[in-house]
Amino acid sequence: MRTPIGIDLGTSTSEITAFENGQCKSFEDNSAPSPSAVVPSVVAYDPQTQEHKVGEMAESYPDCIREAKRKMGLSGEEALCSTGGKDLKPEEVGAIILKHLKKIAEEQMFGEEITDVILTVPAIFSEKARVATMTAGQLAGLNITQLINEPVAAAIYYADLARDRWQGNKTLFVFDFGGGTLDFSVCQKVGNVINFVCTGGDAKLGGKDIDEMFMAYIRKKFVADHPSVRLSEGVPIEEAFKKACIVCKKSLSTSQSGHIYVSSFATENGRPVDLNISVSRDEFEKNVLISFYFLINIH
Repeated sequence: MRTPIGIDLGTSTSEITAFENGQCKSFEDNSAPSPSAVVPSVVAYDPQTQEHKVGEMAESYPDCIREAKRKMGLSGEEALCSTGGKDLKPEEVGAIILKHLKKIAEEQMFGEEITDVILTVPAIFSEKARVATMTAGQLAGLNITQLINEPVAAAIYYADLARDRWQGNKTLFVFDFGGGTLDFSVCQKVGNVINFVCTGGDAKLGGKDIDEMFMAYIRKKFVADHPSVRLSEGVPIEEAFKKACIVCKKSLSTSQSGHIYVSSFATENGRPVDLNISVSRDEFEKNVLISFYFLINIH
């Protein structure tokens, strides 16, 4: 009997886990500079080596592909993702990430080949997006035995984790705040069976949008302090800025203030001007999270 394998192919990050001896084990990407079980869903093509890079190794490429999951189920020009002069469909990007996750797990499972997997998807994924996800699995050489809605997966885990407190028939509200999707679901537990009752949300709204709002706020704050500068343009500076903002955002979860620094973020009279700004947690909540709250209401 093969070890049960579960995969979360996420918009921002992905993860692969095995269920063995009653425990879940997530596999770290040891090929990354900072090994972690949470693998960035980023893909880049290197024309020189003619290889695809995945995760943290891909983030250093200025034209890397991010958040391809948001395009799952689309067709034509609007579905294409580009890196290293190559156009890829979102399911092809997903397949590259899945192959990488497969390799990570197989190397740490003493050569056991992974074929059958269960894969989670947003509850509000369209049928076309689900078909595209299945195609990504096939392209990666995987047999997706089941697609499980992410809120249902969370409910199953909670039912196991809190089995002593969740006896009898229960109703559970699951809020799924992902990197690219935001949805909520109502699940009912009747006996040992969990039923999916209803869901709602937005497939194009998530943590990615908080990042973009934060970046817009920092740009506005910088220009207010330097009204005569001209912001630098180009993919490398934009990637550096985004990464600095994300690092700052994460630091605000545990600290009262964070810092953002980007070299040569702008020019003034032909001279480079660095972005060097401190942000408090209170400032972030008032100027970014509240705006996101209103955006949720609009959607």
